[in-house]
Amino acid sequence: MSISFLLVPILLLAALISIMQPNYNLKSRTIFAGFLTCFASAIAVAISFYSIQFTYNGFEAFFSASKWFSDWTYLLVEWDFRLDILTSIMLIAVTGVSALVHCYSINYMSTDPLLSKFMGFLSLFTCFMVILIQSSSLVVLFLGWEGVGICSFLLISFWSTRANASKSAVKAMVVNRIGDVCFLAAICLVANDTHSTVFEVLFSYYLFSFNSLVPIFFLIAAIAKSAQLGLQTWLPDAMEGPTPVSALIHAATMVTAGVFLIIRLAVIFNLSSNISLIIIIIGSITALLAAAIGAFQKDIKKVIAYSTCSQLGYMFASCGLNEYAAAIFHLYTHAFFKALLFLSAGVIIHVISNEQDTRRLGAFISISPLTYISFLIGSLSLMGIPFLSGYYSKDFIIESSYIFGSFFYIILAVAAIFTVYYSINNIRRVFLGSTKSFFLSILHIHSLTSIELFVLTTLSVASIFSGYLSRDLVLFTVLDSSINVEFIPLIIKNIPILIVIVGTYFACYNIKYPFTLKLFFKRSGMFDIYYSAISQSSLLFGRTVFNIVERHLLKT
Repeated sequence: MSISFLLVPILLLAALISIMQPNYNLKSRTIFAGFLTCFASAIAVAISFYSIQFTYNGFEAFFSASKWFSDWTYLLVEWDFRLDILTSIMLIAVTGVSALVHCYSINYMSTDPLLSKFMGFLSLFTCFMVILIQSSSLVVLFLGWEGVGICSFLLISFWSTRANASKSAVKAMVVNRIGDVCFLAAICLVANDTHSTVFEVLFSYYLFSFNSLVPIFFLIAAIAKSAQLGLQTWLPDAMEGPTPVSALIHAATMVTAGVFLIIRLAVIFNLSSNISLIIIIIGSITALLAAAIGAFQKDIKKVIAYSTCSQLGYMFASCGLNEYAAAIFHLYTHAFFKALLFLSAGVIIHVISNEQDTRRLGAFISISPLTYISFLIGSLSLMGIPFLSGYYSKDFIIESSYIFGSFFYIILAVAAIFTVYYSINNIRRVFLGSTKSFFLSILHIHSLTSIELFVLTTLSVASIFSGYLSRDLVLFTVLDSSINVEFIPLIIKNIPILIVIVGTYFACYNIKYPFTLKLFFKRSGMFDIYYSAISQSSLLFGRTVFNIVERHLLKT
């Protein structure tokens, strides 16, 4: 089991070597960086699968590498790592998707002169995510938390000559600073209460003494990182980065960190029923609003981005129901079909002169039928079509919500209708009908490369079978779900099939929403509200502090 703790040095070494290569012999440098980072990622996948066979049987491993820092009398912080079933499941999703994104990037970014640096950033991104999920203390987790934030900034703004890419990266950093400050405040409170940041110590302490601010601060941190209601504005704009970056951020790294934090600190969140209620309310509303906004998007990547916000809302809602097993199960299956959707979209964008507006696309099924098949599999899994991976994980959350109240069940079911609507619309606009792209040239058309074919095929297989193969392991054998959905009425269990039929009908017949509903859900309207209520007041507060403190007090 201890071999799993080698993941961090392996990925870190590959990342640093790729980033720090000298600037000569461009071709050999990029080939070496591509091979090195892909090889390191493949080793990480092998180690992850090797480790789960031990944690499956209930074994756990802890490793303290060395002392990090101490104030000698109050607090000692060490490099503490752990391996348990939650870590193993996350490692498979993170390293598996990351390895495929590494391979895909070699082809997608082949003409970029900074490919070696890009591959290094991807490996560094994965390394920090591994630190986050293997951490056994809050401080080490915070290091991984900040690390994925820094790497997301570097990757979103990788094409720095694009003004929108730089602005989006800055926006992601600024919004996430809100959550980071709250995370740091929670660590300070925990250290003050327990004189430790190790999970086992603080779990034992808070069973007998409860500080209500701690779960609140942790919740705000999770909301910011996982782009939930109120702090979701950074995620759609992050689409300005290269498509492989979008796939990695949305499928297996940054945005899943907030859900992982809640699951890891479940003992603390369970101490307050009010916090659990807040979590399910935020998750349910986010699932509905993000899906509804996604239905009005015309950019293929932004539709998938809002889909991520919505699916993360399902995971939050599941955590609010105290169904952490269902949340990690959906996180696991979601990683594969969301990566499949983004990388399939990347093939389309790459082929047709970087066009992303679905209104200008069409007939792509005749251009690349294999891409159509992979995109269709990802979409069907996202929609929850029976026996695909999303069916087992998302529908379990919807059925679980019925036991805790019909109100949340209705919200999540309506969100699922919107999910079917924009998924069918994407397929109809991009692949069917006739193309509207005046710039489409035969010179741009090419068949899938062997790397693209391998990556999309692997993710397609995972999107089909990962739910069925891992359902009993995640939900019942190890994490032990408390919900027995077999006792739910049959009519309720068949509602998801009705949802697919209704959503498909709306999309195929192009049913229009009422104007007022469309105006409310459109992205511009939502962001106008956000800008007026939060951004403007924040700017006013900042100017006031600047005028009072810096211009007057500091001058004197």
